[in-house]
Amino acid sequence: MMMPLKLGLFTIGLMIGLLPPQSGRAAPQAQSDAEPQLIFQILASELALQQGNVAIAAATYLGVAEQTRDAAAAERATQLALALRAPTQALAAARIWLEAKPNEPNAQETVDALSLLLGFDHDLSDSLLKRRQAITSPEALDAFYERLSNLLIRSQDPRRALTILSRVSVQEPDHTKLLYTKAMLHEKLKEHAQAEQALRTLISRTPADAHALNALGYSLADRSQSLQEAKTLLEKAHQLRPDDAHILDSVGWVYYRLGQFDQAIDWLQKAFVRMPDAEVAAHLGEVLWKANRATEAFTIWRHGRQTDPNNQLLQDTLKRFGVSFP
Repeated sequence: MMMPLKLGLFTIGLMIGLLPPQSGRAAPQAQSDAEPQLIFQILASELALQQGNVAIAAATYLGVAEQTRDAAAAERATQLALALRAPTQALAAARIWLEAKPNEPNAQETVDALSLLLGFDHDLSDSLLKRRQAITSPEALDAFYERLSNLLIRSQDPRRALTILSRVSVQEPDHTKLLYTKAMLHEKLKEHAQAEQALRTLISRTPADAHALNALGYSLADRSQSLQEAKTLLEKAHQLRPDDAHILDSVGWVYYRLGQFDQAIDWLQKAFVRMPDAEVAAHLGEVLWKANRATEAFTIWRHGRQTDPNNQLLQDTLKRFGVSFP
């Protein structure tokens, strides 16, 4: 199983739509010389929020931010718009927030994530390229490309993400911090040769990178290619991260591809104990089914469906075996 990279709070809130309104946080203060109308708008927004009228509060805070260019009001408007799953409104607020606080990482991260979500690829690429060109130290470049990777790896359109990555990294197209994300994006597009090349380059540079070892080993195993090499890669990844459920799942999967069902079930059960999600359930259920343990397979698959009924891997697995649930 491939391992995702971590994202910041605002990106996660944007991607899954669960960023809370944060009604307990103190409201931004109006300037001492602010017009009474602005003070009233802030108070009205907080009152609306307390009454559960998030849409009214978000719109009012955005209006205040547009009038005052105040960072606190803009941040508040951004959070409320994200809670409403209103990305266009959130981006308008976040741009004001970033304008008022150009060195605020959360503001920049939010503008970048919303721009990607809304398809403003040219604006996003221009902004990223400008930031790249301002970097002078290797350490800063590493940090920049790590943030870029975290942004692009979650894109719903891997082709667009690869285009942005290529444009921004034109000076260092094979920078080490980009290779894992590049591989995962190619993998999503089923461009396995490009993904494998990126992972092999990464492993040659950082041979103790458990994520890269796991990704390449799992990809080979899933396609039933070079299974002994895949097993070696995954065993090394397991040595480096013995309790990682993604790696345990991958080791189980390569044993399954090798036809060693008992070992596969043992490893996959260990993975399922640590991470009982739909993808591990899909794998474990398949091996149990093939091992003529249909009742156990049904139990595991049912749990997976309850956890994530829309998981594509689980849906594809059930369809392949002609299994349906009421």
